[in-house]
Amino acid sequence: MALLRQTRSIVSGSAALIMVSDLEFVPGDLDIYTPLSQEEPALAIVQRNMGFETVSSWMPRGYSNNAAICKVHRLVKGRKSVNVIIVQGEDPTAAVFHFHSTVVMNYLSAFGLYCAYPSLTLSDTGVMNLPVVLRDVRARTNAEDCYEKYRTRGVTMVNDVRKLSGHARHECRRDAECPHTLRSTVDELGLHAEILEPTGAEAEYLARHRYATIWMLGGPMCGARGTYFSNFVASIKACEITVSKAS
Repeated sequence: MALLRQTRSIVSGSAALIMVSDLEFVPGDLDIYTPLSQEEPALAIVQRNMGFETVSSWMPRGYSNNAAICKVHRLVKGRKSVNVIIVQGEDPTAAVFHFHSTVVMNYLSAFGLYCAYPSLTLSDTGVMNLPVVLRDVRARTNAEDCYEKYRTRGVTMVNDVRKLSGHARHECRRDAECPHTLRSTVDELGLHAEILEPTGAEAEYLARHRYATIWMLGGPMCGARGTYFSNFVASIKACEITVSKAS
């Protein structure tokens, strides 16, 4: 947790998923998402304090479809591996909402655990982020590989939320589970589990510099032909967001 706290990094991917779900699998590695300004401090902690060695620093194929990511450092210690993933800007959560599906839109920070789509994720279900699939052949191949990986881990993957039980009266762009509903990491639709409350100077710093991500996943409008939404992700100061409530 010291790494996350000192560098404002987050843990996401498979490691965060097993913290919020009852799925039983062992993550292949640990993905740490770090702001660009904290690249050197984060690597120093993983190398000196945790004993890992860097084996590569590049943009591997599996991350090339994420517009928020600028570099990936892979480090190993014996059979353990860590990916320190460098994100453009100061808010590493922006990378999470470019992911291939809702089931992996979760993260652990120094102060708590966040799940963007709790009703779906807690029922081991993921809705596909279709613009990632449709962007090009490489993106489609990468996404399909990810879908298959999570299917083998017990996740039900769907490309239309209306296919799920209980969603016959689904309201596109309004329901919490709809990929086209405009969301933010400070709205009431996500699940926040606080672990540690910042105090003193740290609390003052976070109050001044706290960022939040707003997003909308893309793809065809639910139940409407010919209407297509683009994927939208942006990080802004949290105080500038109007918090939306669950309907």
